[in-house]
Amino acid sequence: MKVYSLRMRVETPLICTEEQIGNVLKHSGLYLRGHALRGGFLGPVYREYPDEVIEESRNPQLIFHPAYLVFEGLDTKPAHVFMYSCKICGVTEERDLYEAMDELQKGRIPEVTVCQNGHVFSIKTLAGSLVVKKNGHLEERNPEFTSVKSIGINRFLKGAEHKMLYEYVALSPDLEFKGVIVDLGDKMERLKLTERNEIRIGRGLTRGFGRIGVKIDLEEDALDKESERIARILHKRGGTIVLRALSTICGLRRGPKGLFTEPFPSSIDEWLKPIEFQILNGNAAMVGLEEFSGFSNIDRLPTPRLVGARAGSLFFYKVDRNHWDDASKKLAERRFTGFGPFSCSGLNIMEVYDVE
Repeated sequence: MKVYSLRMRVETPLICTEEQIGNVLKHSGLYLRGHALRGGFLGPVYREYPDEVIEESRNPQLIFHPAYLVFEGLDTKPAHVFMYSCKICGVTEERDLYEAMDELQKGRIPEVTVCQNGHVFSIKTLAGSLVVKKNGHLEERNPEFTSVKSIGINRFLKGAEHKMLYEYVALSPDLEFKGVIVDLGDKMERLKLTERNEIRIGRGLTRGFGRIGVKIDLEEDALDKESERIARILHKRGGTIVLRALSTICGLRRGPKGLFTEPFPSSIDEWLKPIEFQILNGNAAMVGLEEFSGFSNIDRLPTPRLVGARAGSLFFYKVDRNHWDDASKKLAERRFTGFGPFSCSGLNIMEVYDVE
């Protein structure tokens, strides 16, 4: 397994959306989904390596993680439900997750009613927003958008079409994103993806939208470094771990009417025991639910629509002391390969989280 870091800079307005309201197209989501990046990389090389790309679609070896914004050299991550902001002064803070777990076990919802500056009942959760740690302080940082208008052209008259005015609300150029590509074989080299310096994703490609400059580097010893980090958390927290969703999380279950999705990871090992709270959704503190869908350029058909937990959702687990050594290695591997099905499209990507 090889882990590559992916750095991207938006060069033209970028729109990735699944909805269109009238004549307005607006970018949806605060990060770039893994399946969009997958299509952006594999689509252009299909003409040169059609058999390789078809084989990759049938037996995926490349896992594209979601890409998150980078502000002033600092990586953003999705906020969970225990991150708060004051509506009056804007100060942000994070509730200690392990103190929150104690209250949850007692059947109480952890609450923050007063901010650091003494403003009472002015607190809102940051769940679902992007946050960054700067100089030890938590800050909310969401992307900037730009509005672009265009007109429809009549192909016969070679002029503007009457009453055809379109508006695009897109991510602004010069935004930076950072992601991860995991290669379980040698596909990156065989398809020469490491040599690419540009991809195009999203809507409006024929209008010049969605052009992104990319830089790919091989991360040495990424798996060992992550395993050591997780081992420190296991010892520090007595085997209790919290998994934070970095993408949509969904598992598959078989029911009386066939397969259905649920907003929980389905591929969890036996040594990883859920810590369930009666006051929550089992062992999860969810930001919310969202739908996932896509389109196959090979089959020319839409992919199945899935429903899962949004990025930023938390899942609580306990690891038996006898399994700590193996758990740190396996969790590190899952950090890169995913915690369930559809990870090749950037779903079920989670990290072992700890309050810094």
